[in-house]
Amino acid sequence: MFRQPPSPFFRPEDAVQRGMSGTALVIDVREPDELARTGKAKGALHIPMGRLRAAANPRDPMFNPRLSFETTLALYCGSGGRAQNARKMLEDMGYKDVHVIGSFDDWISAGGTVVAT
Repeated sequence: MFRQPPSPFFRPEDAVQRGMSGTALVIDVREPDELARTGKAKGALHIPMGRLRAAANPRDPMFNPRLSFETTLALYCGSGGRAQNARKMLEDMGYKDVHVIGSFDDWISAGGTVVAT
């Protein structure tokens, strides 16, 4: 029997639960001005899409040590499109367990906590 690869999408409710329990690292790939207007998911790491490649590359001086190839990552953005592009980029870089939550509104609708930035 073949094992199916993990889904590239998390149900927002699952992402909220996993983010709050620490079993997934939630990453907000929106731009700083978007966060200034809306806040971000509580506990989320903010890495704008344009900086994600450097932040995820252990050989880059801008590498963020919270990122690990073994960590489950859950991404969101304003509408879901950038998060999908970020998932593809991270997978191409060798990250194995990367999921898309969807939009910031999906996080809120699922009961996720929002904090001001």
